[in-house]
Amino acid sequence: MKRIKLAMLGTAIIMALSACGSKEDSASNSDAASSADAANAKEIKLVATNFQYDQPEYHVKKGEPVKFVLELKQGAHGAEIKELGVNLDFNKKTQVVVPNQAGTFEIRCDIPCGPGHYNMVSKLIVEE
Repeated sequence: MKRIKLAMLGTAIIMALSACGSKEDSASNSDAASSADAANAKEIKLVATNFQYDQPEYHVKKGEPVKFVLELKQGAHGAEIKELGVNLDFNKKTQVVVPNQAGTFEIRCDIPCGPGHYNMVSKLIVEE
């Protein structure tokens, strides 16, 4: 019985440590966003109401700093853009990133917000 408990504890520790590993992504240089980037960033306001953002898509330029601002008009929501490392919620409402890859990226609410949660999606289009 002790061996089983130790094996389960060891597995849990390994899983926890692997989840804490670093995440590198070529689409974003968010960790290196400097104060100069923040000062010169284009502001994208994501206005969240129940089960939608205010725009179906947002456009930015590759290589230019972007300051994402989450504004909660109705309900408790978040905004996540996995490829860029953006993760906003009611505690962290702004984040500056520099998208280094052109493409279309999904903006999703990552806080379960009710029956329309899975449809709360918009797009970020990073242009050359």
